[in-house]
Amino acid sequence: MHVADIMRKGDQLPRNAPSDALLPTVLDEMSRKGIGMTCVVDANDRLLGIFTDGDLRRLLEHHDGVKGIKVGDVMIANPTTIGPEKLAAEAAQVFENRKLGGRLVVVDASGRLVGALTFHDLHAAGVV
Repeated sequence: MHVADIMRKGDQLPRNAPSDALLPTVLDEMSRKGIGMTCVVDANDRLLGIFTDGDLRRLLEHHDGVKGIKVGDVMIANPTTIGPEKLAAEAAQVFENRKLGGRLVVVDASGRLVGALTFHDLHAAGVV
């Protein structure tokens, strides 16, 4: 089984563009997609970074509100990614070896966002 077989894609994939999107818009997308993060992409769907529920919690420790904050200013640039052609077992190893908060971004060879994978997705597919 490959990552492409079980990853979330299309309308299931949380994404925001551009990086100057304000956090209220980003949070709305995160809530609608329900995996605790969103991917920030450029006009060509190349991954610029991610913003997670954990990032929001840490941000709120230092700010009273998030209305005027741009996602590009607080996102995690260069997050850990995996290719869709990789084995799902390899994705499980990535989760085991890194602190990812249970989510992994899937990009193609040119860095374009193609999917997202959660630890729960691997579990539901019987990989872990």
